[in-house]
Parts: sequence; C-alpha cells; structure tokens
Amino acid sequence: MPNWKKVEAGVSNSYDFEQNSVLEGKYIQKRTGVGPNNSCVYEIQQDNGTVVSMWGSTVIDFRMVNVPFNSMIKIEYKGLVKNPKSKRFYKDFDIFIDDDNVEIPVFEDPDYEAKKEAGLEPTK
Repeated sequence: MPNWKKVEAGVSNSYDFEQNSVLEGKYIQKRTGVGPNNSCVYEIQQDNGTVVSMWGSTVIDFRMVNVPFNSMIKIEYKGLVKNPKSKRFYKDFDIFIDDDNVEIPVFEDPDYEAKKEAGLEPTK
C-alpha cells in the first residue's frame, strides 16, 4: 500500500544570507518563473546533504549564467551596496566555482562520422 505524502508548492529551506553570509555546496538545480515576480530559484546541496534554496536577483542571476550544474560553488553575501547612478541599494554577492571539481557534460554528435566523411566540421 502506498504511503502518500502531499506535495506543497513553494520554496523550502530558503537560505538566509543575513544569518550566514557564506553558502557552499553543489549547484544541483535552477527553477525559473517562480512566484509573482517570475524569479529564479537556485538549489544547492550542502556537504551534509541538506538541500537549500536561494532566491535569484539581478546580481545572482547574471553571475550564475555560466555556472554548470553539479559544480561546487561558494556564494558570499557582500552586503548592501549603493548604485552610484540610481542611488538605490542592492544586495551584492561574489560567486566562486571550484575549478578542480567541475563536471561538464559531454555531448556526442550522433552524426560525427558522417559529417567527417562529408568534409563538414563535426562536433565531438
């Protein structure tokens, strides 16, 4: 007999950078279009196995664009910074990636041999 558990919407275990300014772990998932502002939510698996979510922002979204999934990352909250042009404050973050532990997926072109024989530039 199944043990049914209700699935709830929303972000669970949301990370609070005000309490702990550094988050380290494996970048495992990105969700887009979340909430009323269609925000991004990033999920990080910490060393102890706990998965925490963090809301995206202009700064975070811009810096996470080139971070591959399954990368070990460190995110440091730098505090509020005043934009010199708009005079508005925003939350600033530094994002680091562990270059020694990056898992970049390898995609093989199924037509590699045929393209090579045809004199085309194959992708491997």
